Amino acid sequence: MAFITSTVQQLYDSALSIIESKINQTTPAADKAYNKVQSAVLSLLLTSLLKLATDRAKEALTISASIVGLRIIGNGYGIIEKEAQSAVIIFDVPAVEGTIIDTSVIYVGKDNGVRYRPNFQVIAGPTNIATITATALTAGVVGNLIIDQVVNADRQVPGAEQTGVVTGYVTTGTNAEEVEAYRQRLLTYERSRGGGSNSTDYRNNAQETSGVFRADPYSGNPTYLQTGAGAIYPGERTVFIEADASIDPDGVAPPSLLDDARNYIQYDPDTGNAREVLGCDGNSTLWVESIYNTVFYVDIFGLDVSLDIELQVKTEIETGVKKYFRSVRHYISGLDFIADKNDNVKPPAISRVIQDIVSAYGGTFTSVTFDIGGSTLPSYLPKPGERVKLADIGGITYG
Repeated sequence: MAFITSTVQQLYDSALSIIESKINQTTPAADKAYNKVQSAVLSLLLTSLLKLATDRAKEALTISASIVGLRIIGNGYGIIEKEAQSAVIIFDVPAVEGTIIDTSVIYVGKDNGVRYRPNFQVIAGPTNIATITATALTAGVVGNLIIDQVVNADRQVPGAEQTGVVTGYVTTGTNAEEVEAYRQRLLTYERSRGGGSNSTDYRNNAQETSGVFRADPYSGNPTYLQTGAGAIYPGERTVFIEADASIDPDGVAPPSLLDDARNYIQYDPDTGNAREVLGCDGNSTLWVESIYNTVFYVDIFGLDVSLDIELQVKTEIETGVKKYFRSVRHYISGLDFIADKNDNVKPPAISRVIQDIVSAYGGTFTSVTFDIGGSTLPSYLPKPGERVKLADIGGITYG
């Protein structure tokens, strides 16, 4: 139900009517009549109060609050906005045995320009290699490097080369949590009930991890959930992790993020104490996996729009259809909010997206189909851990 406030004119009319009723007199027609002036002042005062009340009401609700309001709500629940996290990388520097590389040496990524400081002093071993663990001095995804990328020392260290090669990572750098992602995490908490290590606990705990956009927990092992082979045994849990778009545009989580999510599931980040996940030993019966994507292609037939806007219309269609596919996900009964259920790709749903865009430009089209690699489908239900997406290149063809 909409929240509607009175206009200034409505408040003025109401105030004037009340004043006339109380004194049992009719106000003269003159614009500067005392009752009219008093009603005007009261209407402006009431408008300010109503605006304040409206703002306070919005700030009290997770679905409409600003970031300031969300932080207040989140503090009450103990759900804190996730800050940007610095990448921690591992790289090898050729060095004569016994060479000391201390924490004052700064290494700079050749490809990203980010500065890294060693976490501790390192002494080169008999293999003539110094293996250094270093933290990015700039928080966020900008500090992430992949294996075989190069870092250069800011000064010469006697006995060591200036160039190092990345061999691994300890922590994935992540950006600060976006407002809408934080809002969704709070809504998830409000709409669900945790306790007893149920599915809600798995989701909420995993989603505390910086860089995790969404966590989908299921009973069972990945093989059974995705293929139906084998069986489910007591205590088995699989949690599929979708990474924030700043880490991967398709949501695929790197191994370091999966490790972080597993730690958040098993241990309280504030105390370090085990969460005592009931029925799951945390190792052999807990799988933390990345989501995966299935790529779709869409065929639109009979598109008829003016030639001068055809390119613009097609661009908007591609954007809209991509957004539709990313909104579809496997529905988890008893955990996901029923009003958000959208777990089936169907031509009518795609058609509605296209129709809204095309009709806005006075155009028409006749039909739409979708397929996976050439096989036209009547509908498609994503499996656990599966996301659907429109192909990045050639995702839409016109006939």
